[in-house]
Amino acid sequence: MPVDVEFRRQVLDINIKAKLQFCYQCNKCTTDCPVANNATKPYNPRQIMLQALLGLKEPLLNAPDNFNLYGCTACDTCDEVCPGDLELTEVFMLLKNMMTQANKAPKAYVGQAKAIADSGYAIPLQAAIDRRRDQMGLPKATLAKADEIKSLFAAVGFPERVKFPAAEPKEANE
Repeated sequence: MPVDVEFRRQVLDINIKAKLQFCYQCNKCTTDCPVANNATKPYNPRQIMLQALLGLKEPLLNAPDNFNLYGCTACDTCDEVCPGDLELTEVFMLLKNMMTQANKAPKAYVGQAKAIADSGYAIPLQAAIDRRRDQMGLPKATLAKADEIKSLFAAVGFPERVKFPAAEPKEANE
């Protein structure tokens, strides 16, 4: 397995600088991770960190199942329990961003990002939501300003970084 020195530098530079070099693989992150303890698929933050620290980009970003990275829910439990005070979640976000830019993100994530980019909502507002809010005495949900969201996405280069799948052709009888 080739070591990717530039990839390793990116991992070490992200937010945490040289502290990350001192991860001593105690496994506390995995022991306390709710995903590692409850997922039906294997998920191991310690293993991800080890591969990232060693600069092993290929096995991380080209795994047959991207759950190894996208399993992280960014709950920050690993950051809180790490005796080395490392910010592992920042590394996991970097890796997810790399996979997304390489067009390897799960389709569900890309679909949800597209929904937000198009309308400002991950889940479109429905009449049932307004009914429930009314029953609870809450004000009506405010509408997102899709133009503002699109301009924010454009400003950070989102359209160039995330490749949306082509729209499915509609059936003639729909």
